[in-house]
Amino acid sequence: MLTTSVLLYCIAALGAAAHAVKYGRGPIPADYHAEILDRDGGATQSAKMILTVVYRVMAGATLAFALLAAAVALGPLASGALWAKLVLPVASVAIAGPAMMMPRNLERATGVRTPWRPILGLMLLVIVACLLSFL
Repeated sequence: MLTTSVLLYCIAALGAAAHAVKYGRGPIPADYHAEILDRDGGATQSAKMILTVVYRVMAGATLAFALLAAAVALGPLASGALWAKLVLPVASVAIAGPAMMMPRNLERATGVRTPWRPILGLMLLVIVACLLSFL
C-alpha cells in the first residue's frame, strides 16, 4: 500500500505543479477574475500589476510545494518514515485549504464559477494517499 500512496502523492504533486504553471504563465487577470472585475468596469492597470505579483508568488510557492511533496514522497515516505506520513497531509492542507476555500467563498459571493473543484479533487487524492501510507 505504501507504493500506491507514493504514487498518489506524486500525482497530487503533478496536479499542484499544473496549478502553478496555470498561474505562473497564464493570463492576468484569470478569466474568472476578469468576469468579476468587469462588473466594476474592469481591471485597472494597478489591479493588473497587483494580480501579477500575487499570481506569480502563488505560482512559485505552489511549485515549491509540489517539488518538495514529490521529493518527500519518493524518499522518506517510500522508506516508511513516520514523519513523512504526517508532514505530507499537513502541508497539503496548509496550501490547499485556503486555495480551495477562498475561491469557493468568492464563487458563492459573486456567482462566478471559480477553480476550487480541482483542488478539492487533489485533496481527496491526498487523503487517500495518507490513509494508504498507514496500511
